[in-house]
Amino acid sequence: MPSFSDFIEITERRNLFVHCNGVISRQYLEVCKENNVKNIDQAILGQKLNANPAYFNKCYVTLFEIGVKLGQVIWRKLQPEDIENADAHLNNVCYQLLIKGHNKLALNLLTFATDTLKKHHDQEMLCILTINKALAHYLSAKKDDCKKVLEKHDWSATNDKFKLAIAVLREEYENAIEIMESIGTSNKHINQDAYREWPLFRHFRKRDDFKEAYKEIFNEELVYVEPKPRNLEDILTDQKQLRKEAEEEKTAANNV
Repeated sequence: MPSFSDFIEITERRNLFVHCNGVISRQYLEVCKENNVKNIDQAILGQKLNANPAYFNKCYVTLFEIGVKLGQVIWRKLQPEDIENADAHLNNVCYQLLIKGHNKLALNLLTFATDTLKKHHDQEMLCILTINKALAHYLSAKKDDCKKVLEKHDWSATNDKFKLAIAVLREEYENAIEIMESIGTSNKHINQDAYREWPLFRHFRKRDDFKEAYKEIFNEELVYVEPKPRNLEDILTDQKQLRKEAEEEKTAANNV
């Protein structure tokens, strides 16, 4: 696992913060070198390390990735009969990451889901994971990689919802409109919520022909405000503001 060396560095830096006030020790250097931590040769004995927002975000991504992957491996090992729920949970985690704009992390987990895990509940679930993997590339502006993922999979026996997804990812919008009209309101998965919220349609739903097709199918206007993905800086700013407000309220209460 490529992120394992990052995990080792995080745990060793944690030890420095707890026991050495963040000052690099000989043990930190030795353990990091043994585990091929990137750029460890630039670390200097006695240097003081910190945890800025960029490093904190790296920790979050690494721990999230390892936690999900390890959880999936253990789940499938201990309860192989529950693979349907394991698949669904993994896909939902990746879907939520795509909605929030964490495309790189989603791609990492979806690659694990399609390439590392060898067993899935059924072929449809593998198709769903593969579509979302291609989507992660597409949303990262890597259209060639997206096409490669689609080309490696056999879609010949798939239904209209997958044909629609492929058409959108290939930006074959006229074909996508025809499939939308063919599906109509008959598919419980490709419904109003899907068209409004699925990141697959993020660029497509900005087009007038998509809005017209949506109105014709559901007899209503498409009303949707695209959420802006929040980054770490936004979250930290919100936290600072909340702390500031709490301190002001505490001060006001003490002055009463």
